[in-house]
Amino acid sequence: MSTNLTVQDLLAEHRTPESEVLGELADSRLLAVLRGLEADEATLARAWAASIDTWHEAALGTGLPAGYGERVRRKLKRLGKRHAERRETATGLRPQPAGTEESTA
Repeated sequence: MSTNLTVQDLLAEHRTPESEVLGELADSRLLAVLRGLEADEATLARAWAASIDTWHEAALGTGLPAGYGERVRRKLKRLGKRHAERRETATGLRPQPAGTEESTA
């Protein structure tokens, strides 16, 4: 071990789930949703994912108005929902409500 590192440095995980997802961009579903963002919106989404800040703080940190953070958060939710609905339609994989499973008999 180096003199600059401690065991805690080696064992502690400093990444958040959001930074993992937005940092690597390995999931095609995520890429499809992020393509719906403008450049400033994508920059803000990445800044939020890489930090522990709120959307409000991330917006201010990227030089955008504070309200922009909430706007991008809502847009991402909307785009994600739309992508999921389109995927379900395209694949025919609509989730069944609980208790309404089709009988195979």
